[in-house]
Amino acid sequence: MSGVGDELFVYLSTDDEGDSGVIYMETAGAAKIPLVAENRRKAQALQPIAEHLATTMGRTVTLVRFSRRDDLESWEP
Repeated sequence: MSGVGDELFVYLSTDDEGDSGVIYMETAGAAKIPLVAENRRKAQALQPIAEHLATTMGRTVTLVRFSRRDDLESWEP
C-alpha cells in the first residue's frame, strides 16, 4: 500500500514578503494541485513542472524533504 511514511518531499517558493509556501500547478478547470510527493522518485517526476513554474513565476523554487513525523491528533469514525 502506498502512502506517506516518515518523509515528505515538497516544492517551496518564497514571495516578496518573505513568506515561504508550497507551490502548486493550476489545471484548466482552476483546480490547484500542490507539488508534494511521498518519495524522491515521485518528487523527481514533478521536477519539470517545478522548473516551469520557477521560470513563469520568476522565483526560486526549492525541493525540500521533511523527515520527521509527529502525529499530533487522530479522529476515528
